[in-house]
Amino acid sequence: MQEELVQIGVDGAREHASEAPEDAKVLNFVADSAYETMALDLDGIEAAWHDGEAFEEIGVDIEMYDHFSPVVGHVDAVVHPATAIIALGDDKETGDKMFLIQVKDELAEVFEHLAHID
Repeated sequence: MQEELVQIGVDGAREHASEAPEDAKVLNFVADSAYETMALDLDGIEAAWHDGEAFEEIGVDIEMYDHFSPVVGHVDAVVHPATAIIALGDDKETGDKMFLIQVKDELAEVFEHLAHID
């Protein structure tokens, strides 16, 4: 089901990109990168997407956007479910239930961001 959430995030990002050309570069980048993102480990996704390092590849400082802007909301609608997928895999591999708490936190953050998307 998490992969479905990622796909919903990708679809939303692409739709918003088509409606807001000024945001298209960021949103198409995150949509194009979604499946590669799910293959990262937790440290990798944290640095690349949660900390914004991936955006350096396209010359964008994601920090210039308000944390609850539609752009960041759509980015997070892809990144947080992808992070949940990675954490679920780590839980399955290690049996450490702390990863399930992270999954819950990731999904809660997605819902918070979605509340700010028109």
